[in-house]
Amino acid sequence: MVTESTSWLRSWVEKILVQLRTDETKQLLQVHITDPLVSYIAGRVFPYIIITGVIFGAMFLFIILTFGLVLFRTWKPPAPFTTAQLGGFCTHCSNILNAAAIAAAN
Repeated sequence: MVTESTSWLRSWVEKILVQLRTDETKQLLQVHITDPLVSYIAGRVFPYIIITGVIFGAMFLFIILTFGLVLFRTWKPPAPFTTAQLGGFCTHCSNILNAAAIAAAN
């Protein structure tokens, strides 16, 4: 049901939309509204973005350092082989392997 008031409103909205679609109006809106608004918001938010990046970078560095400390504190050099660990090897082979393990540890 289209009444007189809705048809008037519809024509008015269509005229506004046609006017907004012109290149001159787009340029005017961009120069006077969009660009100043974006630059203002970027100027206000930029320090917080920098601070957030520094905090995340520091956290990443501390995580890597902590991982390295835990890894190097729990690492122990391997002990030389014993004859009991070698099981089925002959004593000659176990002596060679023990000498190689001792030499590698030094």
